[in-house]
Amino acid sequence: MTVGTIIKDCTGSYLCIDEKDYKICNTEEVDEFEKETKVQVSYEMIETCPVSDEETAECMMYHAYESWVRINQIE
Repeated sequence: MTVGTIIKDCTGSYLCIDEKDYKICNTEEVDEFEKETKVQVSYEMIETCPVSDEETAECMMYHAYESWVRINQIE
């Protein structure tokens, strides 16, 4: 497991590891966590997210990220 931080804003939910943000595909896994929460997490990099919750129509903010991730386990 890796230590990371949950980041949430109007563009979505992200996992920050080593000062790099990764957009979370399965956001239901982090619904219970507040933003800026430190977590122990197991994850995998994925190329695309088939169920993306992109909310750009309601959000005028851009959040750069390295790639998509799928959370396997989180505490």
